[in-house]
Amino acid sequence: MNEDYDSKDIEFATAVASAAFAIRSKEETDLQYQKKKRESMEASITKVKSRKDDTAAFAPRITRPLSKKETQTTNPGQSSIKRPMEQEKRESVTGIPKPPAPPRRSLIPSRADVWERNKMERISKRYLKIKASILAWENEKKMHAKLHMEKKKDELERKKALFQQYYHENIARIDQIAGGARAHLEEKRKREEKKARETANRIRSTGRLPVTCFCFQYH
Repeated sequence: MNEDYDSKDIEFATAVASAAFAIRSKEETDLQYQKKKRESMEASITKVKSRKDDTAAFAPRITRPLSKKETQTTNPGQSSIKRPMEQEKRESVTGIPKPPAPPRRSLIPSRADVWERNKMERISKRYLKIKASILAWENEKKMHAKLHMEKKKDELERKKALFQQYYHENIARIDQIAGGARAHLEEKRKREEKKARETANRIRSTGRLPVTCFCFQYH
């Protein structure tokens, strides 16, 4: 009886080991299938970008059947170990993969975004500083031009006043000279008229005309 018990334990341990081996083999097969599927999908991304209408089809996965040794059990009524429902579905399901969705931009800013933002800020600050310098230069030059204009205007006003003064003085001098000349001429005219009247009176009194003397007069 102990021998039968030991025999059953050995058979049970063998069955458990076989089942574990089968499960492990199945998992390795699934991992290989997933790896191949991922590689195929990565390869199909390039094809989808160039030709949107083309899709790559995956061949159905072929699984290795369990050997008799792996499916042997100690119970007479049990012929094999039942496989999980999900594994049977994975083995039976085959199809064409859908085209990959376009990559979405991550909400977390990348290093490029951070660099771009910082670069743009530095560029903006630099150009604002240059614009401020240009504005300061413009205001300074305009102020200097205005001061120069005011200075020239004051100088022109002073020169204008001097010119007006010179003009008035010159006019006064001309008036003085002209007035003196007119006065002298009037005096001379009066003398000549007086002399002419005196001569006329002598002619009336004597009846004789004065002798005209053609002589040179030295002034």
